[in-house]
Amino acid sequence: MENNNNYTVSDYQKTDNNAEDLEKMERGDNGGMKKPYSKADLLEILPKHFKFYFKITRVLEPKNDVRKQLFKWINLIFIFVHAICFAANLTYSDGVVKPVVSLSSISSCIGNLGCIPILYGTYKYFDDAGEDFYNIWKYLLKEKQQSVDKLSIFFRKLIFFFAGSIMVLTVATILSTMQDDIPLWANIYTAVVWPLFALLMVYGYGNFYMFGICLIVCVSHAANTEIIKIRTNVIQKFSDYKEEGEKIILKKLANDFLRTSAKLSKVYKHIGKILSIFLVTIMFAILFPLADTVISIVQGQNVFIGQLIFLFGVYMPIQVYFAILLLSTSISPSNEYTVFIEQLQKPDILFTISRIYGSEAHGMLYFFTGLETSRKDVVWKIFGIPLTFAVYQKVIGSLVSIIILSMTFALRSSVTL
Repeated sequence: MENNNNYTVSDYQKTDNNAEDLEKMERGDNGGMKKPYSKADLLEILPKHFKFYFKITRVLEPKNDVRKQLFKWINLIFIFVHAICFAANLTYSDGVVKPVVSLSSISSCIGNLGCIPILYGTYKYFDDAGEDFYNIWKYLLKEKQQSVDKLSIFFRKLIFFFAGSIMVLTVATILSTMQDDIPLWANIYTAVVWPLFALLMVYGYGNFYMFGICLIVCVSHAANTEIIKIRTNVIQKFSDYKEEGEKIILKKLANDFLRTSAKLSKVYKHIGKILSIFLVTIMFAILFPLADTVISIVQGQNVFIGQLIFLFGVYMPIQVYFAILLLSTSISPSNEYTVFIEQLQKPDILFTISRIYGSEAHGMLYFFTGLETSRKDVVWKIFGIPLTFAVYQKVIGSLVSIIILSMTFALRSSVTL
């Protein structure tokens, strides 16, 4: 059969010297003539709503920028202040205002403190004024960029709704206790702490949560794009296989993995830590309130049906939504990689691979084992464990099972009481 391939072995050798050359070619470095990067380059290509997070968090400013340092330290102080307020959980009961520490209040405290590593991780990643992210963002498809911008719009609306709800609840709480003998300082405490928390969610550290999720989505899109590039190149070269070019094909594959790993290494290192913090805090936010409710019922305490409706009808669905959003987004590079391996197992490609390895009995086995080993270099990892569909199934399946069992127990006990 005639091979219409326009590539030659010498072409491969010219364009595939090493992964560093490939990276330079991709970034447009042509012997020192590359235009120096500036933060304006990134801001120019960012869509309006996603750009908001870069501006309000000041991540692109120099490390010693006064306003950046003020913004950071003011937010750090109030993260600790509100974490203490959440943990103390001051409650008015029987004429006394006293702290009521519970698993629910501890989970809220942990969720608030979780913003500290998210804040530092974000600043650390953008310590190059956003150049690494610029080289990721500019290669995303337009539709992927638009999806991130739409997600930014959704989060801004969500955070305004959340802040508005806090303000309404604060006013309602103060009005409902005016007839009681609650101390004046307690009303002042409520009137100051919670509106300030709402304000910081909108214009302060709350933006790091939303920004972090948007960055995770961006990186997943970028990883998908890189894996598709590898898949397309490798499938094409196996389809256009010539006997004298097998070493070139395998070298090209190895260099593609090296280039992709180098391109994603910094963002995976820093944004990967943010993803880990998100998942851990969400686990606490789901499991601790459930355990708190079950313990209260077992101890014979009254649990109002309205409280259960809010817990299982509003709070839990929101937490599960964010867990699914983060996990489904973060496993997408692994899913794309699985598609890549499956396409290599088509009969015509397998035949080509067998010809490359010749009579070596375990050659193909080593080849696919090596591909599985390389997975960890191009997908998300949490505590060193690659995020795959199997991990997703186990985590979400376990959470849903625990929630359903707790809900059944709680509702059954409340009806009995």
